[in-house]
Amino acid sequence: MREVLHIIRQLSEEQSREALQYLYLTSLGEPIQLRDALEEVLSSFTKKQQEKVTEIHLVFGLSAGGGLTIAFPEGKVIALGDNLAIGPLSDIPSLEGLKRREEWLGGILDTEDYLRFSLQWENVLLALETIPSTFPIYIWAGEHAGEQIAKQLIVKLLAGKENPIFVIDSTCVYRRLFDTADTHTLSIYTGEMSIDQLKEIKSSGLFKELTTTERRDIEKNWDRFSQTQSYVRLFENGVIQEFDETALDSFIVEVVKEQSMDGSFIKAARIVGEVYGRKGYQLGDSFIESRLLRLIMTGVLEMQGSPKEMRCYSVRLKS
Repeated sequence: MREVLHIIRQLSEEQSREALQYLYLTSLGEPIQLRDALEEVLSSFTKKQQEKVTEIHLVFGLSAGGGLTIAFPEGKVIALGDNLAIGPLSDIPSLEGLKRREEWLGGILDTEDYLRFSLQWENVLLALETIPSTFPIYIWAGEHAGEQIAKQLIVKLLAGKENPIFVIDSTCVYRRLFDTADTHTLSIYTGEMSIDQLKEIKSSGLFKELTTTERRDIEKNWDRFSQTQSYVRLFENGVIQEFDETALDSFIVEVVKEQSMDGSFIKAARIVGEVYGRKGYQLGDSFIESRLLRLIMTGVLEMQGSPKEMRCYSVRLKS
């Protein structure tokens, strides 16, 4: 049943129309078992799709997933949109671990992202289970804590598969291909790269297949992270650093001071944007805003307006 639901969710608009037409025409003849007929047509779609696919791409972030889907039509793209740079990691992807993580994220994510959390994980886990053993797997992970940690989790989940696995350090390869003597990329992650850049990165061959030893080392790293009690993680100087939830609080206060030298109220969206661009891009704007609201609740900052949306309220240091 899970596999059938997964296939239905992946259908294009054209395939959906074709499936409905098939079911309708079939029902005109003699009584049919709807489930059997549906599974038959979905099986044909899956077979056609598999005939086109020659490789698997694993990426972390829905923006990056969309880019890779366009860049590599010959590949099946599996995208995990859950940012593992924030929130509890213990015991995921077990049901208990995901439930604990979902509850924590409920106070941070907007309604749409929160509602698709479970469905997204279900789709990714099922897609991993059904990867054919002959396809090469490309894991895209740049200098971003969420991408690096997700890479470790995925390699762990692929432990029983013999597929060749290639890890593409997208940030590193990007610098080698596109930086010049006049420019130096401080930070960029996979979701920020253009379609043409993604194509050039893969065609460059500036990555290699993981050895058995490297795979085991990455799996061990995930085993450690799966027991961590931290809630915030940043990739700095080639290492994942762990912090508690207050990691950005002092910097948020500093930015508010800078933007409100005369004590005036400053739009929350402006503060979140400044923090995101200068230090918090790995954690996401939803997390930054949640900390901004926490500073208001604890009396460090004061607010003017309604916190229903970021653009609807302003903040300043409490006088």
